[in-house]
Amino acid sequence: MDIQNKILKAAADLSKELGQARKDFTRNLITISTGFLALFIGLKSDSIENECAKYFFLATIILLVLGILFSTISLYQEIYFIRKNERFLKKKLNEHLEGKLIEEILFNYTDKPWFIRACEFIGYAAFILSTFVLIGYVYFLE
Repeated sequence: MDIQNKILKAAADLSKELGQARKDFTRNLITISTGFLALFIGLKSDSIENECAKYFFLATIILLVLGILFSTISLYQEIYFIRKNERFLKKKLNEHLEGKLIEEILFNYTDKPWFIRACEFIGYAAFILSTFVLIGYVYFLE
């Protein structure tokens, strides 16, 4: 029974570390992009003469806002899955401490819903596209 307890503890620690790393990455990405958005708007030229540059500026702002929005949704769901997995592991640990046999798997792997995976993809794609659109904005601004 001592080995099962060690496995449960290791599974809980691993799950917590993985969830924390994903949460920190997404949170840092949101913070950096929000700061960049504020800096980008604050340093915008008052008069943009080129029509294409205006559209590229607007597209960059829209893509950054969409990236922040969808990354925030992903962050919320990541926190939800971390808490759900912690509850599952606590339940298994309590079953072990009560002397029940643990017949189920130790990892509560649940595939994320398609909406959450789509939010992550859209968020990352928006950030990547905003970089290319920003390059276009700088090109037409010259």
